[in-house]
Amino acid sequence: MIFPLLHPLALHTHFSPWEGYPFLSDSGTFLLLAGLFPFAQFFGAPFIGSFSDQKGRKKAFLFSISGTTIGYICLALGFSFFYLPITLCGRFITGFFAGNLTLCLATLADSSPSDLERRKNFSLIAAVGGLSFIFAILVMQSLGRFNPAAPFWLMTLLSCLNFTLIKTAFVDTYTLTPSPRPHFFNRWKPFIEILRCKDFLFLYLIYFFIILSLVSTVQILPAILINYFQISSNFILLLYLILGLLWTFSNIILVRSVFSKRSTYQSLEITLATLTCLCIIGGFAQSFTVFLVFITLAIMTFSLSWINNLVLLSMRAKNTMQGKVLGMTQACGALAAALGPLVALMLYKASPTYSLFFSGLSCLLAFICLTKISPKASHF
Repeated sequence: MIFPLLHPLALHTHFSPWEGYPFLSDSGTFLLLAGLFPFAQFFGAPFIGSFSDQKGRKKAFLFSISGTTIGYICLALGFSFFYLPITLCGRFITGFFAGNLTLCLATLADSSPSDLERRKNFSLIAAVGGLSFIFAILVMQSLGRFNPAAPFWLMTLLSCLNFTLIKTAFVDTYTLTPSPRPHFFNRWKPFIEILRCKDFLFLYLIYFFIILSLVSTVQILPAILINYFQISSNFILLLYLILGLLWTFSNIILVRSVFSKRSTYQSLEITLATLTCLCIIGGFAQSFTVFLVFITLAIMTFSLSWINNLVLLSMRAKNTMQGKVLGMTQACGALAAALGPLVALMLYKASPTYSLFFSGLSCLLAFICLTKISPKASHF
């Protein structure tokens, strides 16, 4: 929910520039708030993933949700009193404890032994993500315009509800195996060993390029629509709602029909090649209708590439390594999410369509990385 809310709130007339911080411009405030979350997530996601492999998924869920709840309270207070330090603290805390996606995927991996089962279950997580994106936009339009802190209080309430559900109804899917407590410095050895594995290294690079391409496209899309095609902000809001629905549709329907008879490797191969073409051709579009067609198809294909990449990573890891492997995946995504808007903004200033060409190039690099990986999974 935080991403659709952040930009308009950061640029709110009473919110920026911050009182007592005249050295911060609107863009400086936005970059601070936007960049701190992925920075913290880069370090937090592997830690929480590793914690779940050592202590179990349920304890990790409770630990992670407790942290995000505290972070949302800080954000709500920060936006209530327009106090920058507590707001930045909230962004850092929510970023560090934003390992819930890793835990959800690791939990589903525990109960999905086959490639096809894991793809179907992972696609449900992605579909829910599309619906939550729609919910976030609606909340932004309803609560955010009346009180900038209200959406964060709502997130605090939802986080408390999540904690209660996990505490009372969730049954841990992970079986703990007795093992001696590792020395502090030895805790990082599994991560180093993962990166030494060629398949994992290239799969992480693929994930990085996919997220870099997706974030670059989505972040700069409103500017292209408004300045290049003279589209109204109301239409952009409607478009984002439709894109959220298409993201959900792709993961519920296409994964179970079009790609059900193909391996995950083949599916990722097809979607990355398709994405490269859609982004590059979309960059040449002069007509709004043509541009819109290519963008909507690209968003649907992004969702499929994202899921197939995650499944390939997960299928190559043992159950005792799922949290660590998927946590590092989320860290790679956080790094790409931090760099994507900066690169897209620089390219947009040169030409509005350059950001789409950059997205196409990122997908092409991801496709090249995929050719370096063996189609057959071998457990790490």
